[in-house]
Amino acid sequence: RTVTSQQARRNRRVFGRVLFLIITLLFVLFIARFSYIAIGKNVENVNLSARAKKLYTDTQTVKAQRGTIYDASNQPIAEDTSTYSLYAVLDHSQRSTEGKPMYVQNKKKTAAGFAKYLPISKKRALKYLTPSSSKTFQVEFGLAGQNISLTTKNKIEKAHLTGLNFVQQQARLYPNGAFASYLIGNTSTSSKGVLTGTMGIESAYNKLLTGTNGFKTIKQDNNGYKIPGTTQKDKKAKNGDNVYTTLDSRLQTLLETEMSALQSKTHSKSLNAVLMNAKTGAIVASTQRPTFNPETGSGLSSTSTWRDSLVQDLYEPGSVMKVFTMAASINSGNYNGTATYQSGKYEIDGQTVPDWETSGWGIITYNKGFALSSNVAMAHLERQMGSKTWLKYIKRFKFLKSTHFGLPGEQSGSIQFSQAIDQADTSFGQGIQVTAIQMLQGLSAIANNGKMLKPYLVRKVVNPN
Repeated sequence: RTVTSQQARRNRRVFGRVLFLIITLLFVLFIARFSYIAIGKNVENVNLSARAKKLYTDTQTVKAQRGTIYDASNQPIAEDTSTYSLYAVLDHSQRSTEGKPMYVQNKKKTAAGFAKYLPISKKRALKYLTPSSSKTFQVEFGLAGQNISLTTKNKIEKAHLTGLNFVQQQARLYPNGAFASYLIGNTSTSSKGVLTGTMGIESAYNKLLTGTNGFKTIKQDNNGYKIPGTTQKDKKAKNGDNVYTTLDSRLQTLLETEMSALQSKTHSKSLNAVLMNAKTGAIVASTQRPTFNPETGSGLSSTSTWRDSLVQDLYEPGSVMKVFTMAASINSGNYNGTATYQSGKYEIDGQTVPDWETSGWGIITYNKGFALSSNVAMAHLERQMGSKTWLKYIKRFKFLKSTHFGLPGEQSGSIQFSQAIDQADTSFGQGIQVTAIQMLQGLSAIANNGKMLKPYLVRKVVNPN
């Protein structure tokens, strides 16, 4: 019995020592691990300092304003604004820190408020506010709850309806509605909420109009409040450049009105009108039909209307081309206005050039032929100066070349000039295709005693910073 008791005591001492050794080893390992983490601040390739900094640091984007587009009087044609989308919280557990409800309390009153300020009926609004599932956290209101103006937002907020929340979005304001719409263009919003120009100046000057966002970094506590005494890093937003155009608002508005009246009267498939200062080349008014409202998008439902006819559409100029035929004939020393010719028709290589008055006006002078817009007179003038000389003048007037007006998709034009009849046809505007902006450029030479001017729309681009 004594031997057994001694053996037991010995075993307990050995077990105690082993246990002490194990505990000491674990404690040393814990201290080593803790020291490693404290000094190195890394756990499984995760930087604890960076993670903590991220957890208690909030970086907010400071959005840059898109540049404004102005008319000739420095009045805004397109400028930045904000719109809002609306959603309503239905979950009754949503309360403020003071215990006040942050959910829709009175659905009928809320629906009535929506019907008053938004394009939605009270019945439909109430249907949105009463979903089939009682567990629905929040609801939206379709198109009626989107693109809400600041004025409408303020009216809804003044109604003191609980549970409503607004999300701000950057938007573009076009205060004049349909106003040189294809020249000014419009914008669309990307998935990141950035406005991007889709046509006209908005597209051509998109990089300049688009600013650079800034940021603001603040240190905050667990509740999201800024920690006093901490430094705040920030980078100011750089707003986009402002674009100043040559458009005269009074003339543009008048032109829009006249074009709408003309379209109603004629039901034309396509109309184009443009007014240029012949002494400077400045485009002071321009519009086309069909047109659209860049703010609402009304009128852009058809893909066929996504074209700026001023620079993108080619057409045969017809009798307007006779001005250039006369100019070329005179300038090349071939014109004799008092000489006569037989009007009515002209045979060229077995093919006939007819006058619009097919019986003609008998034998008349070229001066009178021009006054009567005679195709035959022009064909004779083209034959007299020769096709090479005529083509040289077509190119000197810069037809068949882009004017580099500055808007997307500008066309260069085309010509049929291989046969003698083709060459004669171009003298009265057939077999040659031009753009309206090319025609304006060419006519500026006539208006300025031979000095041709490049048409332009943008006066200057100004960095607001």
